[in-house]
Amino acid sequence: MTASTSARMGYVLVRALARFLLDLFYTGIEVVGAEHVPTAGPLIVAANHHNSVVDAMLLLTVIRRPLHILANAPLFRHPLIGPFLRLIGALPVHRREEAGDDPSRNAALFAATTAALRAGGAILIFPEGRTQPEPVLQAIRTGTARMLLAAESEAPGHPRVTLLPVGLLFHQPGTFRAGRALVLIGRPIATADCLDSGQATSGRVARILTDRLADALRAQIVEADDRHTLRLLKLVEELWRENDGAPPSDEPARIARLQGAMRIYRSLLQSAPDRVAAFRGELEAFDAELEKAGLAAVH
Repeated sequence: MTASTSARMGYVLVRALARFLLDLFYTGIEVVGAEHVPTAGPLIVAANHHNSVVDAMLLLTVIRRPLHILANAPLFRHPLIGPFLRLIGALPVHRREEAGDDPSRNAALFAATTAALRAGGAILIFPEGRTQPEPVLQAIRTGTARMLLAAESEAPGHPRVTLLPVGLLFHQPGTFRAGRALVLIGRPIATADCLDSGQATSGRVARILTDRLADALRAQIVEADDRHTLRLLKLVEELWRENDGAPPSDEPARIARLQGAMRIYRSLLQSAPDRVAAFRGELEAFDAELEKAGLAAVH
């Protein structure tokens, strides 16, 4: 058996195991926008990051193309996770505090991602750089853009690298057989104007692409100041649907509605903070009564 055949078999095995575990834990996994994933050609899948290893497992199963997963270097030393990462050919990312004064560590990573993209492969990256549970996008680092630019500069005239934003949203992610996951795959981010500008290796272009990626990721998720605010927002949605008799809409429309509600909420916080505080207090009291009666609408 050749090394490439062994690697493919290892990937298929880990993918099947990940799917089994996710189906066992979650009651449902929905994917919206799968048609935006190109079937061939160099691809960077960039997603928000809330649930550590679970996020990678989820994308490993729903993206049909093999993915080179970028994972934090310490995970490769984990007795349970490390062997699986090596089996699927994941690539270690050394954070600044881990790499220290040895730039060669991440230079090797950029060489590996460039080679993978030039060969028409697909890379999975979480551009926030670390996981965190709050429903807000952290600052997006420039590494994703620099990987794209490095691959483009090494392969002029070849198929362009597709940069694909993916939003991961969860309902009760830590509750066995109650959690659900939603994967929203956005349209590819425009990069051609930057790559054709003649400044493809400049820091300015990397910053432009990073800002575009941040905007595209925000369009796929619902940001709130904290999980409690998001819970109240979903409670308002449930009350509106029950009062109006409206059937559940498709998920993209629902996400857009929640995003719009959060924009209104933030605007009213500035213009009418007292009214917002009073309304929020009433919501919290109602939510507490529902919890006490075992009738909580959201979790």
